[in-house]
Amino acid sequence: MIYPRIVFIILFLISYTAATLDGYEGPKLKTYTHAQFQDYWYNHGAEISRFDLRQMRYGEIHDGDAVLIFVTEKMNPDIQIKTQMNLNESTY
Repeated sequence: MIYPRIVFIILFLISYTAATLDGYEGPKLKTYTHAQFQDYWYNHGAEISRFDLRQMRYGEIHDGDAVLIFVTEKMNPDIQIKTQMNLNESTY
């Protein structure tokens, strides 16, 4: 019977993998202060990211570009639209 051997091998690999991952904390991420976060994201600028795109349409793969433009602007929470602001303002 080959099935008990396969089951044993699978259980062994699962237990071995779990034992080797014990204590793994993952990558260390850099943390930022609130002031550093505001200096980066609230500087009245924009961040542009470009990605290669492969998209399936009509049964064929088409290559292209995907572009993400991220802009942080002051919002009026009452009416949920961008507020008019002076560029010298730096409070959010």
